[in-house]
Amino acid sequence: MHRPLLILLALACGAPPAASQLEDDVAVAAGLTAGSVFRLSGAPASKGDLLFLQLGTGGRFAWSRCPDASCADPIREDGSWLVPRGHRSIRFFLRGRAGDPALHFHSAAAFSLSRDGKRLVLRPETGGRPFALDKVAEPDLCAASGGAWNSSACDCGKGWPTAYSPGAGGCWSSPAVSEQACDATQGTWTDDDADLAGTYCECGIDRRLTAAGCVDDPS
Repeated sequence: MHRPLLILLALACGAPPAASQLEDDVAVAAGLTAGSVFRLSGAPASKGDLLFLQLGTGGRFAWSRCPDASCADPIREDGSWLVPRGHRSIRFFLRGRAGDPALHFHSAAAFSLSRDGKRLVLRPETGGRPFALDKVAEPDLCAASGGAWNSSACDCGKGWPTAYSPGAGGCWSSPAVSEQACDATQGTWTDDDADLAGTYCECGIDRRLTAAGCVDDPS
C-alpha cells in the first residue's frame, strides 16, 4: 500500500485528497483526537490566529479565524482536516463555491501537543507567528457563551439565527441569510441541516458569509 505517498504527492501538487483518504489519515493523527475543541490562549489574537478550533469526526473541522490584526469580526467556517502519516503538520481544506463540491487547500501548520493533550501549538507554514490553543470542554464552552448544557447538548435559549457550534465559540449569532440570498450570491444552501459552523449557507473558499449572503474575502 502506497496511499500515504500518493497523498503527499497530491498535496505537493496542490490537489486535495479524496474523502476516504482524509478519514483514514485523521485516524492516525499523532496525538490529535477527533472530537477535541480548542480555544486560543495567551497573547491577544492576531491575523491568522484561530479563536476556536473544533476537530470533528470524519475528518471535519470548524473554526473561528482572524482575518485581520484586530480580529473584531472573525470568520466562522467548516471544512476538512488531515495529518499526513509521518508528519506533524495539520492541513485544512475548504469546499469550493456553488457548483464546486471539491476540497481546496486552504492552509497548513506544524503542530505540537502537550504531554497531557491539553495545549495545542500551531506554527503556520506561511511563516506566521506560532500561537497556542487550550483544550476546552463543551459544557464549559456552552456556559461561557450564555447557553445551558443539558445532557449532551447545548441549549442556547433562542432559535435560529442563534446557533451552537464549538468551532464558532459556542452560542453565537449566525448571519440571518435567507436561502434566496444564499443562492443569489453563489452560496450553497444546506437545506435542513446546519453545517459544523452552525450556518445553512456555505460560501466556499476565499468567501465569507454575511446577512446579505456571500461576499469575497481573500484573507
